[in-house]
Amino acid sequence: MIDGDPNEAYEIDPERDAALQPPLWVVRCNGIKVRWFAAHNQAERYIADPELRAKIRREEKPLHLGGRGL
Repeated sequence: MIDGDPNEAYEIDPERDAALQPPLWVVRCNGIKVRWFAAHNQAERYIADPELRAKIRREEKPLHLGGRGL
């Protein structure tokens, strides 16, 4: 573990909904859902790559402008 590593705040959990097949992988930051992915490896890449997170945030449309949100 690295002190001050921003990636340490992220964790990946499977979504606990039996209706979802295949299950979605939820990324949480400090316990708050921030994103979900269909593939576990995509979720792992998201938490490990700060540049990818920044790119996704730049391209995402905010909720108040018609975005889909979480």
